[in-house]
Amino acid sequence: MMKRIATTFLFGTALLSASNAQITPVGSAPGIMLVVRSLPNAGVKLYSDSHTSLVLYNLDLTPYLTITYPAPPVQWHYYSVLYLTESTFDTDPATIEVMLLMTNEEGTSGTRIITQDGTILFNDTTQASSAGTGYSELNGRPSLFTGEDGFTYMILTNSVPPNGSQLYRLPGELPCLDCTGVPSLGFAPVASGSLSELAVSPNPTMDMVNISYRLPSGTHLATLRVSNAAGQEVGRTALDIGGRTTISLAGHARGTYIFSLMVGQQVLRSIPVIVADR
Repeated sequence: MMKRIATTFLFGTALLSASNAQITPVGSAPGIMLVVRSLPNAGVKLYSDSHTSLVLYNLDLTPYLTITYPAPPVQWHYYSVLYLTESTFDTDPATIEVMLLMTNEEGTSGTRIITQDGTILFNDTTQASSAGTGYSELNGRPSLFTGEDGFTYMILTNSVPPNGSQLYRLPGELPCLDCTGVPSLGFAPVASGSLSELAVSPNPTMDMVNISYRLPSGTHLATLRVSNAAGQEVGRTALDIGGRTTISLAGHARGTYIFSLMVGQQVLRSIPVIVADR
């Protein structure tokens, strides 16, 4: 595995306090997992990597995408992931690009940028990012983050072999440390009364729900996306500047659904809505 700076956590102690604080374990996985918050289309993901590939995971820990690295230059190897993006190194937001730090036995560092199919977009064996500490240090911490589903998560890792990671769902929300950010970048939803608002009632519901919302200044069209607990879209409604609408959840199975207020591909706010037994 590539070199990582990680903290050792006592899983037993964490699990003991989790039940009292309603901190719910989602699952565990081998290896060290880090948070990816720079993929607006794919959404917030976790990832683990090796010298040959990178695997992205959904927030239920199922694999989302495996990116296999092309062979490095002779006598070089991949050291760490510096950045992940959908539209920084090319103009196609449907594909993911990876910025990699390379090193050789002489201690020289280099940079390579590849697409998710392994195409090399950039290669330099003489220069590397001045940050030098890898994506996990540049943009992946802290380990608390907000998912597209509107829930708050915590990822803990164990750096003592065999490495492992544990994902938890938290009962509360993160403070809005950067109210210009959006949940798809890992920030908390925009605070009520600022750029946008979204409210759903009644919640829980057995059928009809009333939606009230406020769009950011200068925005005239938006979308309300409804997703199930697995992240699959089950409904979509166009919104205008009116600020109110009503939709029916008849025919949807009981459980938790995520209502997301979107402008284009940008998620402004997300709210969990519970459909109860009829």
